[in-house]
Amino acid sequence: LNELSVAGFKNLTGYDFDQKAREAARSSGAHVVDDEDELTAMGSFDVITMNHVIEHLVDPITSLSRLSCLLNPGGRIINRTPNARSALSRVLGAAWRGWETPRHLHVFTPKSIDKIMLLPELAHLITSRVGTSNAMFFGMFHESFRHLVWASGGGKIVRHLLAFSSFGILSLINYAHEGLGEELVVELRIE
Repeated sequence: LNELSVAGFKNLTGYDFDQKAREAARSSGAHVVDDEDELTAMGSFDVITMNHVIEHLVDPITSLSRLSCLLNPGGRIINRTPNARSALSRVLGAAWRGWETPRHLHVFTPKSIDKIMLLPELAHLITSRVGTSNAMFFGMFHESFRHLVWASGGGKIVRHLLAFSSFGILSLINYAHEGLGEELVVELRIE
C-alpha cells in the first residue's frame, strides 16, 4: 500500500486476515481494515490486488466471485501467485519453494487458471491477462535451498552464484516460452 501511495495512487485500503500483518501495515501508515465486512461497507473499488494470497485460500473460486462483487464497472482484480509450471519448479521438483505445503492450499499454472475462468461462478469476469514474471525468482531460488547443505558457508556462495547465472538463463527461457516465470500474474476484469 505504501509503494502504491508513493507511486501516486489515492484512496488505498488494505485487508489481511492476519492481525500482526494488519498491525505492521498500520505502523507504516497504511489504511487497513479489520475484516471483509468493513471492505463491503466501504462501497466498490477500481482495483483489488491479491499479492500471493489466492494460494492460501480454502475456496479461491468463491473468494474471487465475492471480491468481484466489490468492483466498479471496468474494475480489475490482479492476482500474483507461484507458478507451478515455472522453469525453476521443473528443475527443483519437490524442493521448489512454491509448493510450501501446508500453507499453500492451491498452486496454479497458466492452464489451471484458464480452466478456473470457465467455471460458472466466474463467468462474469473476463481474463485480461495471464502471464508470468520472474520478480520473485531470487526469493524462490534461495528459499528452495534453505534446508540443504547449501544454506551456509561455501555452499551459500555457490548458491548465490547459481542464482545469478540461473536468473539470466531462466529469464531468457521465459521470454522465449511465455508461462515459465516464477509467478503467475493474472488480471481479471468486470464489464
